[in-house]
Amino acid sequence: MKKITLLFFIILMAHFSFSQTNGATKKVVLEQFNGAWNGYCPDSDFIMENILTQYPDNVIGISIHSLDGMAYDNGIEPEFSNGVTPVGMVDRKKFTGESNEILNRNDWGNYVVEQLTRYTPAEVDLTINYDSATRTITGTITAEFIDSASGDMRFVMSVVEDEVTETGSDFDQTNYYDGASGHPFEGAGNPIIGYTHRHVLRANLPGVYGNAGIIPPSVSAGSIYSETFIYTLPANYDETKISVIGFLAFSVPEIGQREILNADQKPLSEVLSIEKESLFGSLSISPNPTNNHFTLNLNLKETITADIIMYNIFGQEIKRIASGTFDIGDQAIQVSVENVLKEVYFVTIRTATDSLTKKLVVK
Repeated sequence: MKKITLLFFIILMAHFSFSQTNGATKKVVLEQFNGAWNGYCPDSDFIMENILTQYPDNVIGISIHSLDGMAYDNGIEPEFSNGVTPVGMVDRKKFTGESNEILNRNDWGNYVVEQLTRYTPAEVDLTINYDSATRTITGTITAEFIDSASGDMRFVMSVVEDEVTETGSDFDQTNYYDGASGHPFEGAGNPIIGYTHRHVLRANLPGVYGNAGIIPPSVSAGSIYSETFIYTLPANYDETKISVIGFLAFSVPEIGQREILNADQKPLSEVLSIEKESLFGSLSISPNPTNNHFTLNLNLKETITADIIMYNIFGQEIKRIASGTFDIGDQAIQVSVENVLKEVYFVTIRTATDSLTKKLVVK
């Protein structure tokens, strides 16, 4: 079985490398429609997180809520899912054999792999700036065409918030798997009080299909186009959990003609980290990815009292690395991860007033 799996992996990577040699580097957008009221959504959340863990640098996740405290309505839900949950889309593509872009959650993984190896003519890059005083995000999406292309192509910028956790009927997650033996959410309760909602869509600018006239209907190889969007982050959204996504998509409002060509994602924490590092220092991890241990390198501009904690993708504490007083200057902390699952984690150094987080991949 191991030989078969290894052979499949080699074939897949060979195909993936070939596609990237002859086209742009592909990033896939996985969008799911869900709601706190739907008891099947914990299962779709689990499936999405598994996919994002497998492809942390090449798959982007978005959760579009309806009829709960995180509902976002600018036309996406009626345009695509029409009230059906939990379902999803992979690059908003209509795949062979499917009646539209909407896909069963058990099929997401296969279609993601298919899209990762798919040719795309454009590289997409997103740059963001953030004014913490006005909470204004400025995002510029740039498409560099390495091949000629034609069609009604437009830019869209999405804003998502991670780890949204509140209580009450609008946020507590109905869970049909509470009594399902062996399921990850077995025994979690029904509803799950204070459930952690991931990748919650908060804004989609300028709308479902973007602005016309930025990119001409026919472009040649070497052409570069960009568009800038400005969004003011509401006070009740946690700026440290915000990510911005920019994508280029066909924008014909007909089934099968609105596929996402490519995308990029930037966490707002990258901008905030630069500000925070200028205040009290820096945090880095090496090697990263790792398979058994890593070194946490601190460069502190002042002596601080802090906790250093390793979290999983659901925001659960996995390992308390250290707590106490950390002196000014350079110091290194050795951390073993031999007994943790091979997943994506986050390492946070947290003081009474501030925090700094880095992503860790354990393979």
